[in-house]
Amino acid sequence: MNRLHMRNNTHMVEFPATPAGAMQARAFRAAHPEFARRRIRDVLQLDPPAVPCGVSIEWQRGKS
Repeated sequence: MNRLHMRNNTHMVEFPATPAGAMQARAFRAAHPEFARRRIRDVLQLDPPAVPCGVSIEWQRGKS
């Protein structure tokens, strides 16, 4: 299932990949300064029930 995805250094958020979801993503980005100027990406979400839409969840970059 495709999702619209944004993330910063500590959090990520996803929205449905629909026109309404794109509007929600832009509104979320405008309302949350920590996501200002973050790119909205189209990603393939392999486990949609595990990642709720419209909720900012903690994310940590994997160590390489």
